Amino acid sequence: MTYLTRHLPLRADLRAVLAGARSAICVALPYPDGESAVGAVAKYARGVDYHDVVRERLTTLWDELRREHSGAKGRVFVDSGPLPERELARRAGLGCIGKHGCLIHPEWGSRVVLGEILTTLELEPTALINGSCGACRRCLDACPTGALVAPGIVDARRCLSYLTIEHKGLLPRELRSLLGTRLFGCDACQDACPRNRAQDNSDSPLTPAPYLLAPDLPALLMMPAKEFTGRFHGTALHRAKRRGVLRNACAALGNLGDPASIPALRHALHDPEPLVRGHAAWALGRLGEREILEAALGDEANQWVREEIRAGL
Repeated sequence: MTYLTRHLPLRADLRAVLAGARSAICVALPYPDGESAVGAVAKYARGVDYHDVVRERLTTLWDELRREHSGAKGRVFVDSGPLPERELARRAGLGCIGKHGCLIHPEWGSRVVLGEILTTLELEPTALINGSCGACRRCLDACPTGALVAPGIVDARRCLSYLTIEHKGLLPRELRSLLGTRLFGCDACQDACPRNRAQDNSDSPLTPAPYLLAPDLPALLMMPAKEFTGRFHGTALHRAKRRGVLRNACAALGNLGDPASIPALRHALHDPEPLVRGHAAWALGRLGEREILEAALGDEANQWVREEIRAGL
């Protein structure tokens, strides 16, 4: 996440992002709650990609504002660009920041996605919402990897949301067993937060798709690349790319420990992507499949994958 360091000057003065910027219009969209299952996908990502939904709505809003305010300039952002969006949302009166580092809306809790319009319009600031977590530390205690090192401070190197989505390389070996059966993201800190009350969001545009509620992990490993693209296009999972999702699926199956997944993992052991092959080797090692690993070692040319096979043996 070195881009955060590179963008510090822009984040410190948003007039470097949009010349003449005077205001940020911030919005929050709640998403449905729900149970987690094997192959868990973070709850915000179980429907259509929220980036597309929020961006379309903000673009419509900006078009209306621009018609009313000739000459005004603006840019739409949805989890993109060098904006400190949670801090902007706090200053815009949408909520307060919890110990898990997320914005907590007074009605919806922290199960919201955010978007912004940066504009040259001079707008009256919204009143701040005062609030705190008090002595509660449920989110800190619930983090599987200890990534919440202090209130409001997240060590991304240990955060399962970062590792399963943004991180493009291998999952740290010492953290793989802590992944559980998660496929994409992690809701542990938000599930623990008492501010996240049950909400009726049945009319939400982010309503879950059935195939994202409990993805079939072995089927994912067997799925041709073209079918994978067709299935997940337009969802947040597409952003992690096929190799990232299959990497996570292999680790989850290794933790699940079900012998029924062995054929799919053996298939993944010969995937074109080294990242997938290496994590399939780790999972097969967890399942004690020495014979499969020994056979694959003789054919494997990638040095890192060979190391994973040896570690699995």
